[in-house]
Amino acid sequence: MSAVLFGALVPADDGARRNVWPSEAVIRGLTRGLRERPLMEDPIVTSWLALIERSKAELGGYLVELLRFLRRHPRPPMAMDRRKILEEAAENQRGRELMLGRDERGTATADDRAALAAYEEDLRPFRDIVAAGRAKRAACKGQVA
Repeated sequence: MSAVLFGALVPADDGARRNVWPSEAVIRGLTRGLRERPLMEDPIVTSWLALIERSKAELGGYLVELLRFLRRHPRPPMAMDRRKILEEAAENQRGRELMLGRDERGTATADDRAALAAYEEDLRPFRDIVAAGRAKRAACKGQVA
């Protein structure tokens, strides 16, 4: 056990003699507070998204919006969530087209360029996930054949 985690747990011990350790849920909460797992390493992204949802999101044009949803809510989206994700994707696509047009004409603002950069920054790890998922499936097909 790391010294930092131990230091966080010792004040959390309980009981009359302060000799009862916290529950697993408390310990997990403390460890998350110390170091949150990067979203790209979370099973919701590495398994569900990379292997199941990727094709739909990629073809539907809502990869970034889905990833942003998963940052806020690390679970598969429900029907209502999907509608919001698709609406956000359509709105973002319209906005990106306007900003790209302004950029081509040389009239883009700093905010336009920042928004386009943020979108691309969110898309980059997604492309890595997609590539890894494709490579994994290709490797599996090679073993079966």
